[in-house]
Amino acid sequence: SIYSYEFSPVVWQNILKTSRGTALFTNPATAVNCGGAPQKIAYLAESAWRSAGVRNQIDIKFFTPSLGVFGCPYYCKALDKIMAEKGIQANVKTNLVEVDGENQLATFERGDGEIFTQKFDFLHVTPPMSAPNFLQDSGLTNASGFVDVDKETCQHSRYPNVFALGDCSSLPTSKTYSAVSGQAPVVVHNVQSMLRSKPSEANAAYDGYTACPILVGDSKLMMAEFNGYTMEPAPTFWPLDQRVPRWVFYFMKRFVFEQVYWHFMPIGRWFGKRTIFEPPLVRRTLNGGPQGIAATS
Repeated sequence: SIYSYEFSPVVWQNILKTSRGTALFTNPATAVNCGGAPQKIAYLAESAWRSAGVRNQIDIKFFTPSLGVFGCPYYCKALDKIMAEKGIQANVKTNLVEVDGENQLATFERGDGEIFTQKFDFLHVTPPMSAPNFLQDSGLTNASGFVDVDKETCQHSRYPNVFALGDCSSLPTSKTYSAVSGQAPVVVHNVQSMLRSKPSEANAAYDGYTACPILVGDSKLMMAEFNGYTMEPAPTFWPLDQRVPRWVFYFMKRFVFEQVYWHFMPIGRWFGKRTIFEPPLVRRTLNGGPQGIAATS
């Protein structure tokens, strides 16, 4: 899986070794880091097999337990079309439950409870995910295994001096680098308010913005920007239709975002769609979250 630090380099080697048979790509029932990545690798593999002249000898199938191949309907329809054009069979409401590596069999469960097996020659698994064990053992997480916070203030539902953002949090939006760039200013403001013993001012609100740059192969990329709370599109590059994969978006992902990741984001100088310009904070007028305890230095 590309989600494994240990095995990620091996994925590409196995793609290049595969020249015939059935290739399966899966998405789990849990939230995952970068919701588009499970299908990105399918597109990249398809492109590689096409370039190698073996595409017609490989049957590609994508499995996801969700109702569509992507959470935001605006982009989902476009991705459905891309999968169809590339000859990738999309199987929705279908969850991977077991893998028999020795016999190369994958077991799936459909939404209606039906269990079936699928023979494979290549398998890429996106594993179920949660916050790290030390967080789950701390009593801070919810039943899904993520730190239980208010979706706007990022403040814990029970411990007002605890805040969480990013992949470990329960924020019901796509877990992406872009989402973190929108959450970070909110958390900074609210934590500083608590440290100043002014909990009533810890009311900056995250609006759910996220983005998922989806590589589709052939040096093209779909820049899927949307609100993860409302699932409404939130495009930046008007008048371009961001449902259309473009080389300019690939260029941004390959060369611009790499520099942002290493040199701007770690020092708090990147703010998502506002780039290097710090956004004005949106405040929640009615805060139902706990704010009675201020953190102490």
